[in-house]
Amino acid sequence: MPRSRSKRHQHNFLRGDPRKRLAILRLCLSLILGAPLALPGFAGPSCGLEGWLETLNTSADSYVKALGTAQEHQAARQFRTEMERYGREQLLKQIRAADLGGNESALMAFISSRRHLLELQKDDWPEMAARYGNDPRFNAQSQSLRQYIAGTECDPNAPDFLNGNGGQEQSFADRLSSGVAEITDIVTAVTQGEDETAPIYADPANFDEFRSSMAGQQTVKPPTVELNPSGNAAFVLGLFTFFTAISAWAWMRYGIVQRRATRYPCVLPTVVFDGIMPAVGTMLDVSQIGCKIEIGLDLQIRQKIKITCGPVARKARIVWRNNHFAGVRFDKPLSEVELKELLGEYSKQIAQQRAEAEKFGLTLMPSLAGNRTSRAQTGTGPAETPDITTPDTTENAAAAEIETEDGPVQAGPETTLPEGDWSDTGLSEETGKDDGAAENPNAA
Repeated sequence: MPRSRSKRHQHNFLRGDPRKRLAILRLCLSLILGAPLALPGFAGPSCGLEGWLETLNTSADSYVKALGTAQEHQAARQFRTEMERYGREQLLKQIRAADLGGNESALMAFISSRRHLLELQKDDWPEMAARYGNDPRFNAQSQSLRQYIAGTECDPNAPDFLNGNGGQEQSFADRLSSGVAEITDIVTAVTQGEDETAPIYADPANFDEFRSSMAGQQTVKPPTVELNPSGNAAFVLGLFTFFTAISAWAWMRYGIVQRRATRYPCVLPTVVFDGIMPAVGTMLDVSQIGCKIEIGLDLQIRQKIKITCGPVARKARIVWRNNHFAGVRFDKPLSEVELKELLGEYSKQIAQQRAEAEKFGLTLMPSLAGNRTSRAQTGTGPAETPDITTPDTTENAAAAEIETEDGPVQAGPETTLPEGDWSDTGLSEETGKDDGAAENPNAA
């Protein structure tokens, strides 16, 4: 029985693949003759190509099974990634270099069918993709590829056209050996560096007993790294940026605090002196840094003035102006005591005076009364009794009556003043403006 089994085994082995028998015969002939002979003309696929084919087959089958489910998009993405990993020229060179014989056409047909399945997925045709993937011939290709890969060993020394130029140095085995050599060199260099003994630095001030023995030796100083000029520039630039940012932030916060200063509404008579003559206006609101006034003077932006409101006097500057109002910024902020005194006792006093005037049915307008009174006191206009019953508005001022020898004349915005002697009124005939300051130098 053992003899029959051995003979049967030998008989089955010899009836196997003819390529194996040819390889065995050539090996025996080379051993007998003692001369090297050429190996058979077929070779297995490279390990990189075999791994890619197996991954492509698995991803294609997974995509066909996932059609119509929630995992369809993920499976399609993985299948598209594997299909587009290598170009057509790289695959052709790698397959032709393997010398697969009759299996080459079957392998090309397998890749073409998977490429067609990818085109169906890109065209958004899932019904046709499912029909194509469930075809028996498609499944037969998958099974045949699995059997071929399971029964064929890859060639690690085959030229690698997928990841390189196909040279012998680009093979998988060569790349693996070069990587191991690099790791070995690094480990060897580190080990040698650790084994080398570092020089001993002796300080003569602390080791006097060794000074005689070390007198002839030269002390080795540790290497020092000088600071790069570009490093200095970066350091200076960093400091400049830091201080600039801090300054900008502080200035911004200061501006916000200035703009958010609390304003207190009020209606207080105010004397404004612009350097020529004082005029009376009305303070409508006030804060510690400025106020808003109503006055008829022609003030310019950034013009310096002096404001006196009751017990408080400040030098100020015009920051904005329109036809009726002007914004003023004090040169020195008001203190808390001054602000309380201005809005407290002085405001109560003005309110009491207005209440007493209202008892007689009068309305006291400080700006109108003050303007006319100041002009009468300085001799720049007729000494008239101020009309405190009529508010000083723009319409009333434009429609005021002017007494002349011919009778009262209604002066409007487009009214031409009658000709005559204007020396008594203090107004110029040509300009119609106040010339009292020119006639009376002491008025200022």
